[in-house]
Amino acid sequence: MQRVKQLAMGERSQLEAFQTAAQQISAQGLDSLVPFWRFYAAIESFLEPAVSRTITQACQNGILDEFDGNLLKTLFLIRYVETLKSTLDNLVTLSIDRIDADKVELRRRVEKSLNTLERLMLIARVEDKYVFLTNEEKEIENEIRNVDVDFSAINKKLASIIFDDILKSRKYRYPANKQDFDISRFLNGHPLDGAVLNDLVVKILTPKDPTYSFYNSDATCRPYTSEGDGCILIRLPEEGRTWSDIDLVVQTEKFLKDNAGQRPEQATLLSEKARENSNREKITPCSVGITTCRSRCLGDWRALTEKILHAIEYCR
Repeated sequence: MQRVKQLAMGERSQLEAFQTAAQQISAQGLDSLVPFWRFYAAIESFLEPAVSRTITQACQNGILDEFDGNLLKTLFLIRYVETLKSTLDNLVTLSIDRIDADKVELRRRVEKSLNTLERLMLIARVEDKYVFLTNEEKEIENEIRNVDVDFSAINKKLASIIFDDILKSRKYRYPANKQDFDISRFLNGHPLDGAVLNDLVVKILTPKDPTYSFYNSDATCRPYTSEGDGCILIRLPEEGRTWSDIDLVVQTEKFLKDNAGQRPEQATLLSEKARENSNREKITPCSVGITTCRSRCLGDWRALTEKILHAIEYCR
């Protein structure tokens, strides 16, 4: 890929690339713009056969449509351009082909294509960027996605994110009298602090719980929160990519652990995967839904604590 890096850094004449791209749209109207993928034709003949063959075969596999293939070319062209981040917003801008293009519709189309390309493992999502995968990178990505991880490993990772990174404390301090109350924690039906329940209990359900669909509304969740045993039940939403990202975090961790020191020829790639996974794990707790846990719990615990204290006072 050294030749590709040289091309991406501008060692090939840009004048010819501009001329080639302009000639491709010469018959179109005056409102036409040159989308970035059209510059691919200017460098195609200079690429290593393995690289050009990967793109050609992908475009002819019968699964990708023309827009998908063109977006793949765009991602390849900016693969080694560090100053141009391959974010969704930038890819939409690079795909504009008319002055009056509908950017909302174009954004939807780009998102759909990115999902297709990622599913076929032609690209990978790293944080908020999308990256064209070399053949070697595709092999590793395929191995990672085929790693078997059990429910307990995923639940352990979720518990670390939700309870250690977000909720943090295992006690709740009632503001009025500074009294501490121990908290019993449950995640997806599994107790994290033994069988003995404390005065305050928080039960969190995620889409990973087999019973998740049963708690499909506030009406079904509320009775478990207000049944008088100091329990809060929170059902986290399933929107977004949070849950598939957590699967990928756990799969990558297991893959890297199993292959530690065994692939010296791929040490650089594996190190990059470890870095990507670390960044992915940092972003995951910020996802919509998970971050609402802390404010929700603090508010509900205060109300429940007041009920407990009133009950103690009544018994006296």
